[in-house]
Amino acid sequence: MPNASPRSRGIASGAQVLAHLAAEAGATIPDTYTVATPSGGTHLYFRQPTNARLGNTHHRAGWLIDTRGVGWASPHPRIDHPGRGL
Repeated sequence: MPNASPRSRGIASGAQVLAHLAAEAGATIPDTYTVATPSGGTHLYFRQPTNARLGNTHHRAGWLIDTRGVGWASPHPRIDHPGRGL
């Protein structure tokens, strides 16, 4: 279904968007350090490739997908979330 919105395809989360994009590209999402956010999302941490200068995106890679690279500090993952019992 070309140009169909992610929601019309039943996609409702960033994780589902990422899985869909990977499937479309014939790729898999590698295992990586992953942290649950207090709002119910997920942060995946990857090492920037050597000799690459990756920037930041906001929904350019896909709906609900943001990346952080050069010029932004990524929040340090917490091992607990106050008020969430984690």
